[in-house]
Amino acid sequence: MGDGGWVACDPRLDEHDPRRVLAYLEYKDSVVYVLSVRDHLGVVEFHSLPDALAAVDALLDGTPGEAGLRPAARLR
Repeated sequence: MGDGGWVACDPRLDEHDPRRVLAYLEYKDSVVYVLSVRDHLGVVEFHSLPDALAAVDALLDGTPGEAGLRPAARLR
């Protein structure tokens, strides 16, 4: 996507499958913003990229709330 921006994908799905995209991530002003495509939770903010990636990994398991990818995880 560019500097500081990533697309998190489900590696189990074919690269042409539109369901492959899990979330969009952006690092800006020392915050990682995650927009989940699957769960429509809005933008969730994290203090670090490892924390954001752990939450995105939970989307693969279907447990976004347990890993912190939920509206309560917002920093603001």
